[in-house]
Amino acid sequence: MRQQGMTNREIAEALGKNQGTIEYLFRKYKLCRKRSRLTLEQIEEFHRMRQEGMTIAEIAEETGYSKDLVHYHIKQKENEEELGPEFPVQFAVPRKPKVEKTIYFGIRYVDVTEIYIPT
Repeated sequence: MRQQGMTNREIAEALGKNQGTIEYLFRKYKLCRKRSRLTLEQIEEFHRMRQEGMTIAEIAEETGYSKDLVHYHIKQKENEEELGPEFPVQFAVPRKPKVEKTIYFGIRYVDVTEIYIPT
């Protein structure tokens, strides 16, 4: 049924089972989910429609994708615009090797670290 392009909901209705049961069986037997991959053009179309004043529900209805998917891509673009293309990232910095000896439950451990990772 999956190969015919049916969704989990359609399969559940056809078999008279719960949708959760169908999803469980797909996970149990490691049957991959049908995923639709969006192209950059489709994502840009979401943003263009949003800038024209359409709601997320209207965009989802017109494009045939779920509201959650449309919302995710629109918010991702908005966050990228707020933070900039690359937000500041702290990298590990080299430091003088530091030898630490620790005894834990009667076992001696030696820690020699050469980098400091800021938190």
